[in-house]
Amino acid sequence: MKNKFIYFILLLFTGFYSFSQNNSVNNFTKTNNLYFTVGGIYSDYQDTKFSNLRYSGLGSQMELGFDNLKKAKHYQNANFSFEFSKEKANSLEVSKTTVLDFNLSYKYLRAVNETFFIGAKADVIGFNMRSNPNMGNNNLASIMSNHLYVSAMYINEDVINENWCLSVSSDLSLISIQDEVPSFGVAYSNGMVVNGEVTFDSHDSQLPSYTKGSFHGIWDNFRFFIDFNMKYKKRLYFSYSWQMRRFSSVKNYPTTIGVHALKVRFNIVNRSK
Repeated sequence: MKNKFIYFILLLFTGFYSFSQNNSVNNFTKTNNLYFTVGGIYSDYQDTKFSNLRYSGLGSQMELGFDNLKKAKHYQNANFSFEFSKEKANSLEVSKTTVLDFNLSYKYLRAVNETFFIGAKADVIGFNMRSNPNMGNNNLASIMSNHLYVSAMYINEDVINENWCLSVSSDLSLISIQDEVPSFGVAYSNGMVVNGEVTFDSHDSQLPSYTKGSFHGIWDNFRFFIDFNMKYKKRLYFSYSWQMRRFSSVKNYPTTIGVHALKVRFNIVNRSK
């Protein structure tokens, strides 16, 4: 009799546990946010096909975006970001460069469980421009690019207490299409010149375009993002992010761009149900 009672209790517990697990998986919590972000950045730049000179400086970043989280199901984000910074060379005080960067992206992740998501991100449009008036008619350099990333995100909704939520996200570019219009003259390989693949028009007056772009993989166009976000209650986020970009238009002479950012995000609209 005692053994039958124990079996009954175990069976009842097992049934209750299975029901609660199924119920928790299907009882999704949906949150929609329209947000605005402001912050300060520190940017670095080096283009070794011209020199080993390194540029760095301070600037600002703004973002406008929308995200949607359906707990244990999916996460999606549409984001427009704008960065502005003033850089100077580490050994030339008079050489100051203005940097502008625009990026429109979309991200979609599927839930592995309630804390971990994995999926993809795409840069719908990306434009980076550098201007150094001291370089005369070679003062502009610009890059137009699209990237497709593999992305992941981790969420901890009770990192300190119920008011604080930690999320960490990362994006790694797998393939891209890119066109670069360099400053400081145009760097071409000797083979391109000998084979007549080069025209000597006023290249610096043009803008890059996707029609002239070429495809690249992670091995020759590396781009990586990581973001640490601490959410306080429903509307406020405190964030640190770092991004790195490294590519070579001339083999073995890479261009490297890095940006550190400290940001505050405010959810203009927050809807949960």
